[in-house]
Amino acid sequence: MARENYSSLILNPSRYRRLFRAMVIGLILASNSNSYAADEKSWELESYRVQLHIVVDSTARPGAISAEQLAGDLMERIHTTIYPLWSVEIAIPQGSDRTRQLQGLGSLKTDPNQPSEGHFDKRIFLTAKVDPQGTSLSAREYDVYTSRWTPVLESIVRQDRMITQKSLDLLCQVFAPLAMIQTDADDQQHVSLIFKGSELPRQISEELFVKKDDLFQPLLVKLSRTSGAAPEMIADVPWTYLTTEKPEPPGWLCRVYTGTRRPFGRRRGRVELMALELKSPLLETQVRFHASHDESQSLRGYEVFEQEPATGDYNLLGVTNYEGSIPVGRTDSPIRMLFLRSDNQLLAKVPVAPGTQARTDIPIADDMARLLVQEDLEAQKERLIDVVARRNILMARTRSFMEQGQLEEAQKLVVELNELPSRADFAQSLKSLQDLTESGGNNEYHSENPRIQNKISKLIDNTRTLLGRFLGVRDITQLENEVREYQRDKANQ
Repeated sequence: MARENYSSLILNPSRYRRLFRAMVIGLILASNSNSYAADEKSWELESYRVQLHIVVDSTARPGAISAEQLAGDLMERIHTTIYPLWSVEIAIPQGSDRTRQLQGLGSLKTDPNQPSEGHFDKRIFLTAKVDPQGTSLSAREYDVYTSRWTPVLESIVRQDRMITQKSLDLLCQVFAPLAMIQTDADDQQHVSLIFKGSELPRQISEELFVKKDDLFQPLLVKLSRTSGAAPEMIADVPWTYLTTEKPEPPGWLCRVYTGTRRPFGRRRGRVELMALELKSPLLETQVRFHASHDESQSLRGYEVFEQEPATGDYNLLGVTNYEGSIPVGRTDSPIRMLFLRSDNQLLAKVPVAPGTQARTDIPIADDMARLLVQEDLEAQKERLIDVVARRNILMARTRSFMEQGQLEEAQKLVVELNELPSRADFAQSLKSLQDLTESGGNNEYHSENPRIQNKISKLIDNTRTLLGRFLGVRDITQLENEVREYQRDKANQ
């Protein structure tokens, strides 16, 4: 967004003296702040430097409200409620930037080379469209430090006198607080969030931006070697979320939801842990499971269970469709713990934050190797069942022929019995399959993931144990002895 496409906020000093005083104080406070601070001594005393972009379209009802009027009213409200946590500068886009903002906040993109970004912590975009029925408000935030956008939040105002207050409410809703994470080696299920500006004086006792059950995305931040420069790298802590539980000095105590064993691990050097609030404006999220080695390979027909936070019970949420997807709706809890299962095998445990995005893709590590092995083992089990059934039928018919005095027929069935696959044949087949799974390389029956390989080995061992319960030679040996004894008795008659 080019700087020439913005106009300065020019107001009547006699009417907006308090506004200018707030802006001057804010600019002085901002000039004394570090651009990308993670200094624990000053973190809690730093204001957010906010650039507020305001566009008003009142062509459908001329004279209702102007961008300058809304900006002045908002600055007064911010100064009496949020200041000094927010140090705000107003920008009123003109030309192509105004047109772009009116076309929809969802399509906004920020040029990382834009010079003004380094001066601000937050850039918040507010659009008001006036029509005869009311005013449609929309807002979106861009966090400069993490280079992340919030989703667009919207509101409808029916009364003109409420436009300023509803606009301020929407700005507070779209604002995503940034916090430092403090871990506790003795408590892996909780962390503390230390919020930026949390020690600044407040003008109202009400907590505007943090409440119970707010959702946060933990981030790994690799700081730059140059003081005041942007971080070298910022990445999500994978499959991990935080939810606020209660205020606990020096910050907020948060519950950790994760699909990994050690989500925060050991940090070295210039790596810090931070957290940014997530917004959940959608009613549900489509969760799609796919093979990690091939994103196009959907895991269809898999059972998805959810663990109840209060009781720990597991409830069947549903089965993945042909795309490997299942809808997960928002509930009172911001996080839903999902368990993916196939043929009684637990494949994944993942936390999902419904409503934060329309779709989330979850890769399942090399599960296709396990599925191929399991498919072969199931075929062998079916073959084993068939052999056991045929064996029992042949033994019963053999004894029936002996009772009827048909020795020759009974002897033929004994020969047929001995030609059936034996326990040794099945054992050799299992050994061949196991050798295939351990051969490595490009073999599709092998997984480079040790956890998956352990599951594959366990499947083969369980089948080997099952095999040991059937196809014993004792029953056939006993039957052969019965036939020989019957033959001797018949010869002595």
